[in-house]
Order: sequence, then C-alpha cells, then structure tokens
Amino acid sequence: MTFEIIIILAVAIIFVILVRKMPDESAQNLIKSVKPKWGFSLPSIKFDLPKMPRFSSLSRLAGLIKKERSKQNFDPFEEEKENLPDEQKKEFDIEKLKQADDWLAEGKMDEAEKMYVQLGAEFPGELRIFNRLGVVYLKQKNFADARDSFLQALKIDDTQASRHYNLAMAYLGMGTREKARVCFKKAIEIDPGREKYQKALEKI
Repeated sequence: MTFEIIIILAVAIIFVILVRKMPDESAQNLIKSVKPKWGFSLPSIKFDLPKMPRFSSLSRLAGLIKKERSKQNFDPFEEEKENLPDEQKKEFDIEKLKQADDWLAEGKMDEAEKMYVQLGAEFPGELRIFNRLGVVYLKQKNFADARDSFLQALKIDDTQASRHYNLAMAYLGMGTREKARVCFKKAIEIDPGREKYQKALEKI
C-alpha cells in the first residue's frame, strides 16, 4: 500500500510539473485525456492534488535570478549584501524603475512586468521591485504570482503595513481567507491607525 501511494504521488508531481509548462488550453486537454486512464484506484484514500497555478513570468524570473547568481559569489537573498566587495556591487538603475512605474501607472502591465522582472533578476535584494511586481499581478488577477512577489518583498523587509495588506489581498484573490485575515491583522498591528486595514478585516 505504501509503495502504491509513493508511486501515485510521484506521478502526480511529474504531471503537475509538466502541466505547468504547457499553455492553458493544452493543459486542460491533457488533464481530460489522463483522468479516465489511471490504472489503479484506492477507494479508501482521498488524494487532493495541489492546485496548478499559471506558468508565468515569475518562473522566468526564477530562471533569470539563478543565471545571475551563477555569475556571482554570494547569495542575492542575503540581507548582509552591503558587505560585498566593491567589484561585486551593482548600481541600481533607478531610471528603469521609473520607466516601469510609469508603465504601471498608465496601465501598460505587460511592459511594466517585463521591466520589473528584468530588474528583479539583476537586483534580487531590492524590495521595491517585488512589491511593484506584486501589484502588477494583482491587477492582472494573477493572485498566485502576486502572493509570491509580496512574500519575497516581505522576506527583505516586513516592517511596512502596506506590504502585509497587499499580501492579504493576494490571499483573498486565491480564496485563502484565513491567511488573508492573518495578514490584515499584522498590518493593523504595525499601523493601528489605518482605518482601511480594519475595514478590510471586518469584511472577511
């Protein structure tokens, strides 16, 4: 029985990985074609396979960060990056950030996303990039990637109430209300005078 469970989970994981890398329509067709062909069943056990988020630019960002890290001798997510030798430091390109911000304000989400992704690969310790990238994904209703972006921003600095609020909005979009409630409470804890946060908490 244990061996069968291991096989089922292994097949499920491989299946999820493959589907994530396929266009939405092709993925749905694959799911339909596979469902009736499982060669075994365990009626006494219920398996809840993980939800399959859309394969998106966040995956490309991970690849770009990995590529960037291979060129450097430090972990880009280390908070003590200021101790790096001068030759390993990069000057943040504020002009590119401003351009991406302009596109975001103008509603040009695709252009803004590409620029933020590029900047995120070059400057993975810059929280402004991930916070803004999360906003892009929220506007696109791509809540899973919005969540991941805000979580990355919070790993860098979790002292701003607005970041917890943004993460809560991503969780709400995903339907995970309990996690959203926790984030709203954290935002209120940091900034108890902000009425907006309290009202948001009361609505869920």
